[in-house]
Amino acid sequence: PNLYHVSPTLTIKPKKSSTRLALESLYQQVRTIRNDRTENEKKLKEIFEDITSNHPADWLLPSEILELTKSEVLKTKIEQHLVDLVKVNPKIENLVMDVLEIQV
Repeated sequence: PNLYHVSPTLTIKPKKSSTRLALESLYQQVRTIRNDRTENEKKLKEIFEDITSNHPADWLLPSEILELTKSEVLKTKIEQHLVDLVKVNPKIENLVMDVLEIQV
């Protein structure tokens, strides 16, 4: 058998909603800031505001921003946002608390 044979069957990929694509774009922007090691507090703040407005249930991206930001004001807002998310969704409590613990 040929181990390198390309299957004629194509993978079915689900169509992504515009909301999902927008969220993935935000993740990419944060990834770029992290990889470039640039300090871009203004952009991090804008991304966080976008998340709270358009993707309020997402906890991972605010956690990444929390890790990158130097702004104490933004850190406080993100921490409060994460605590509020736990109140709405107790299933993520351990994950969020681990994030907050790392920041101490």
